[in-house]
Amino acid sequence: MPENNFLSRDDSALIIIDVQEKLFPYVLDQLNLQKKIEMLAKTAGLLKLPMILTEHYPKGLGRTIPAIANLINSAVKIEKTSFGCCGDNGFNDALKKNGKQKLIISGIEAHICVAQTAIGLKNKGFDVYLAADAISSRDRFDMQIAIERMRREGIVITTAEAVMYELMQDASDPLFKEFLKIVKE
Repeated sequence: MPENNFLSRDDSALIIIDVQEKLFPYVLDQLNLQKKIEMLAKTAGLLKLPMILTEHYPKGLGRTIPAIANLINSAVKIEKTSFGCCGDNGFNDALKKNGKQKLIISGIEAHICVAQTAIGLKNKGFDVYLAADAISSRDRFDMQIAIERMRREGIVITTAEAVMYELMQDASDPLFKEFLKIVKE
């Protein structure tokens, strides 16, 4: 863990993993999941954080759901076949290019692509922050065990709103009024 365990705009990036058309309808609590990822994406956009969006085998699982895809035009988009994003050269290249140390993770499925990515990033020396209310799986027990495992592996377990306020840091920030609109949506 770094000396400063707080997220910062200068050193953070958002990763949205595999929120795709053919998988999304089968995961738990889709409406809340979508809302939390949208809030993270809008905040990242407002604060000009780099974003990486992945799609696992889009030929079979479809593209990112439109509600999310429409918010992330500035994101680097990666198509992958490896479950963990770290197994994809394009993903690793995008990480190198953005140069950020603190990575905020969201997406699906918690026990497969999300967990393998979070643990893989931790193993590469990144500081990984899991927005636990911005992930999901098809099965609640799979998701619970995945979160427990990620915690044991040293991933910081937090929430979307906690991430957002950590990045905002101060109500006197000129962007705070715009930020509040995102929080209150």
